[in-house]
Amino acid sequence: MVKEEFFNIIQKKMNKMENKFTLVSETNGWNPRAIVFHLAASLRGEAANIIEILPEVQWHDFQALSSAPELRFGEKCSKEYGRLQSRYQKAGEIMQELAADIQRLSHLAFSDFPVQTRQDLALEHFIDSVWVPETQKALRLADVKDIRSALVYVHKIEAA
Repeated sequence: MVKEEFFNIIQKKMNKMENKFTLVSETNGWNPRAIVFHLAASLRGEAANIIEILPEVQWHDFQALSSAPELRFGEKCSKEYGRLQSRYQKAGEIMQELAADIQRLSHLAFSDFPVQTRQDLALEHFIDSVWVPETQKALRLADVKDIRSALVYVHKIEAA
């Protein structure tokens, strides 16, 4: 129920913002490129981070930019994102199992995101979910690019 209310609030705010930008753009005679720049510049907080989920070619596309919050805050993503956020390594769970589950949840939570962004987010969540603080810290300091390289690094730590 709370998620539905949150989703409805976000949707209403986005509709108002889109209508506002349409009205302001017509009043000021803005071209489509100017509309996108003004929209991007007006975003704040979590909403400003939506630009990161878009491929660079869509940064100048009003429709892509105005629908991106749906990808970030939409009801479909919020359920899977919540499961991903609450996923931590269980006692006795091997890293490969954790990594596979994090990748699965990331794919579900961020299915509409570009592949590279999804992989980056999966790596971030994988590191956050590691139970041993020393291993987690070592992974943060290491130059790992994806979950696979993080697993290799963890195996090196365990072997040492």
